[in-house]
Amino acid sequence: MNVYPFIEKRLQYHYLLNTVRPGKRFAKWVKRENVDDVEAVREYYGYNVEKAQQALALLTVDNLNYIKQKLQSGRNNDQIGNLSRSDAGKR
Repeated sequence: MNVYPFIEKRLQYHYLLNTVRPGKRFAKWVKRENVDDVEAVREYYGYNVEKAQQALALLTVDNLNYIKQKLQSGRNNDQIGNLSRSDAGKR
């Protein structure tokens, strides 16, 4: 097609339609990996998904475990704080 760029678009279409095999027209869908890790980085640093994926590539396993531990302990403290606040209103 690069040799004859001046050929009609209809002829180019039919050439490509008949030369490219049906199995090669579409690629497989890309699946997300480590959704939990990306969510942890997003929540810890306040990043969007794209920035979190870039940061995740730079983090080590130890860093990631530390982040998950901090988030887990933060959730536990929030739950305890919410319980004590709700109990205080009932008294």
